[in-house]
Formats: sequence, structure tokens, C-alpha cells
Amino acid sequence: MIVVDYREQRSGICDELQKLNIPLELKQLDVGDYIINNEIYIERKTVPDFIESLNDGRLFKQVHNLRDGNKRAIIIIEGSRLPGRPNIRGALASISARWYMPILRSGNIAGTAWLMSRMHSYEKFEKDSYCTYDHRKKRGVSSMQKHILLQLKQMGPELADRLLNQFGSIGGILNALDEDLMQVDGFGNIALSQIYILRGKSLWEGRAGFDKS
Repeated sequence: MIVVDYREQRSGICDELQKLNIPLELKQLDVGDYIINNEIYIERKTVPDFIESLNDGRLFKQVHNLRDGNKRAIIIIEGSRLPGRPNIRGALASISARWYMPILRSGNIAGTAWLMSRMHSYEKFEKDSYCTYDHRKKRGVSSMQKHILLQLKQMGPELADRLLNQFGSIGGILNALDEDLMQVDGFGNIALSQIYILRGKSLWEGRAGFDKS
């Protein structure tokens, strides 16, 4: 079964999935656009929507919500060409490496539906036939998030602890207002510029609303 957010009805994906004999259920979803077999959360974005959500700050909020509770989540970016600008490449790297979220590409709605139909078919396999690796078994979530913060310039252990204590998680830090971040003891412009890198933007772009298109 694939649960489809009702706002995706007009996308044409449902028609393509029905051609592939995939059972569907329409619901209003709080997180993601599709849920496959009650297990895999899918966020579908066209290329223009991906760029817009990156520029207006929605992207990392959605990524945080998708990974909340260590959900299995995948982003599918649909469209023929994704620009190779630094902020876009930075966002893709951050989502994959820091948020442990795969990013798949499809050329059109038929390709997107095919990818989801393949994922739907995996319920036929035994549970022990696929990798169940959970990065939290290797390292606690909080210590992993602190480790990520410590890779940033001007970020020491005490400041990393203060940020995590104040905002709860890296997702909370990324979604925080600049003025709230600057209130944290020891947090300055260099640290703020590093947070903008995680957001896939430069500090100048974020403050000036600049878009290199």
C-alpha cells in the first residue's frame, strides 16, 4: 500500500501508480508526500520546487521532520536538469551525508512512479534480506549531532553543547532565527556563517535574500 497526500492528486503520480497496479490510499499527511508500506516516507520535489524550498528555508525544515524519530525517508527530485550552483550542491551533500537521507532523481512523473513501485515491491522480501543498519547503534544521536557541529569552524565542545541544549537538535539549530543563535554565549558571525553552509546558503545570500540564478 502507498498512502498519498491528497495534495498530490493533481500531480499525475496516482494515475501512473494505478497503471502499475499499486494499491493507493488518499490521506492528509503531516510529513512527506507518500508513505510506502507504512515504512518509507517519500518527499517528492520537482526541480523548481526543490530550488524554491531551498531559497525560502522550507527544505531543511522538511528534512528535519522526515528524519524525526529516525524515520526511513527518501527525497525524489523530479525533472530533467538540476542546476549545479554551490548552494544546491551544498544542500544535496548536507542532506545525504549529515541527515542520512538518500536523494533519487527521476526525469518525469512516470519515472517517479516507477521508483515508488519498486520500493513498494520490497515488502515481498523477508525482513532479514535487506540492510537494517541504524547509525544510532554506532553512536548516540546527541553525540553524533555534537560530532557534526564540531566539524565547523570556531565550534568547540562547550559551544556545541550550549547550542544543542538551547535548540534540542541540529534541525532545531538550522531552523532557528539568526538573532536567537547570536544570543547563545560564544556564538558569533563565523559560527553563523558555518550554520548557513549547513543550510546550503552563504551568510550573504541569507541576509540579502540573494539568489544566484
